[in-house]
Amino acid sequence: MLILLRFAHSGENMVKVKSVEEAVENYVIGVIQGAFKTKRYWMKQGYDEEHAIKNAINYAIGQIKAGISIDRKEIEATISKFREMAEIANALADSLNIALNNPPAT
Repeated sequence: MLILLRFAHSGENMVKVKSVEEAVENYVIGVIQGAFKTKRYWMKQGYDEEHAIKNAINYAIGQIKAGISIDRKEIEATISKFREMAEIANALADSLNIALNNPPAT
């Protein structure tokens, strides 16, 4: 999968070719964002969290099926990206929690 982007630089057209890895990373970020928004939507509609998450997962799986090839290597890379994003999100939440509970001395 190659993605071509055209952009202007000093009046010239230049082409940037994204790597498969970069394209998958961007796609995974978009799927996570969409799943988050889907969960929020269903919560606002009055559904419980379990139902909202189930709908968000169904949305995300549909997006992955539509956008990621069935190639095992690409699916494994996608799983790895999701796990990496979860680790970063959890570490950030932990850091914010520590900062919240240990405000700087004034």
